[in-house]
Formats: sequence, structure tokens, C-alpha cells
Amino acid sequence: MNVFLLRHGACEDICDGVEDAARDLTPEGEAAIRDSLPGMKQLTGQVDFILTSPFVRAVRTANIVAGYFKCTDFIHPLDALAERGNEEKIASELNRLIGKENIVVVGHMPHLAELAEYLVGDTYEGGIVLKKGGMAKIYIQGFPAKNSGMLRWVMTGDELRTSGER
Repeated sequence: MNVFLLRHGACEDICDGVEDAARDLTPEGEAAIRDSLPGMKQLTGQVDFILTSPFVRAVRTANIVAGYFKCTDFIHPLDALAERGNEEKIASELNRLIGKENIVVVGHMPHLAELAEYLVGDTYEGGIVLKKGGMAKIYIQGFPAKNSGMLRWVMTGDELRTSGER
């Protein structure tokens, strides 16, 4: 199983009166995600399933990706992706997807970095950093669990866009 951790695109700033969960992508954030899709496809192959945080900006990112990969029926919002410390719950959800080859998990920092470190079983000096629109690939042989994966790569959104131009 390949698990691709994708941080949502650039989003609205935090401001009074708007809950964090309601913040949407900016037009620039949406455009950057769309521009990275050819590179994403080149690196991921066909996406089979998408797990997403229920926050608006993550769901919107997931829908853009699903539209491109023609897998809009295979998006599942997962509350555990909206809060830190839910790595075991997320791994359990990934276990339910055994048989799927390429799964995208859309979420937030530092949650995605913590999930990556849980699955890989290692902490990296300075931590794993996913900038907005960035993606990491973790290969898992067998069942997703703590220490079950291998980190293959981490890319920024700009690197994804560039890889699609080749």
C-alpha cells in the first residue's frame, strides 16, 4: 500500500468570527493544487481512495484531487484527521482499505508529520515538514500500524508542479 500524505492548499487567514474548521482555500491555493495534479499523477499513479480531514480546506483539496483522478465516489471524511494524537485510529482506518494500492490522506500540519513518524517509526531531525500543497509518500508492506512503513519521498507543491512538466 502506498499512502500519500497531502497537506491542504493555501487557505484563508485565521480571523475573528471564523472557526478554524470553516477556513477555505484561497483562489491561489486552489490554483496551486490544480497545477500540481499532473505531477501528482505521475508520482502516484491512479488514486484508489482519499481520506480527508473534515475541515473545509482539506475537503476542498480532496475534492479537487478526486475530480482529477475520477474517484469522487471514494472520498471519506475522517474526524481523526482533524485532531492531533489520532495516529492509531487513522492506521485502523487504513487497515480497512487493505487491497487498495494508492491512498491519499489530506490533512494538516503538524498532524500529517506525526502520522508519518508513527507509520515510519522514526523521528527526523527537524521533523517531517509538509508545506501547503506538499506531499509525502510512505510505502507500507502488510498492515498499516506503528513502524510499518518506509518514507520514500517528501515534496513541496512547487516540486510536484515541476515534476508534471517533464
